[in-house]
Amino acid sequence: MSRIKGFNIKNFNKFIELLYKNPDICHSDLAKLLNYSNSNLTSHIKRYSETESSLFVKASESKYCYYSLTEDGVKYYLESVEPAHKVEQEIQKSLISYILCQAEENQNPYTVILKQTDISTIASTFTINEFLLLSMVLEILPENFCCTNIMQNPQLLNETKLYCEKVYSKFEELIVSQVKKEKATLLKSKAFTPKRNNNVSDQNN
Repeated sequence: MSRIKGFNIKNFNKFIELLYKNPDICHSDLAKLLNYSNSNLTSHIKRYSETESSLFVKASESKYCYYSLTEDGVKYYLESVEPAHKVEQEIQKSLISYILCQAEENQNPYTVILKQTDISTIASTFTINEFLLLSMVLEILPENFCCTNIMQNPQLLNETKLYCEKVYSKFEELIVSQVKKEKATLLKSKAFTPKRNNNVSDQNN
């Protein structure tokens, strides 16, 4: 939408997406989903309201504020935000696939599990920045490739210990879930493996 200006369009689209998926969401819950403080969200919404007030409405009840999309807002999400999001997801999955292809000879147990994980699951678990950081740790990509991407990406260049811990924590959860799936599949296959009936065999002899 060309008339949107004066603020980060990606953040605004995320705001619209959350209102679409969470009708009548309260201010504090919306702030948490956007990783904003309550006051920071207030300032963002003030700027959004100055040019895009037709896309969402604010309702007050007692001391609480609630937000939802108007018909124009729903139309904007379905025609602009959702298609763009799908394109971004496909690009992200393609990049993840490319990176994992570089790990053919990497026998790190964690990398092996990662390669066996569905691409869509990986894409929904990590942002591309997080996956690049993870690829560095697992030594999937050549060092010069990683360094080039880090130098070009301020978020990775300035990543903090907290950011690293967040990525590691998400990776651990993914690994645990994949191991549980493999165990469940193995147990299921064993449970349905036909057992040899010795009695029938003896009778035939």
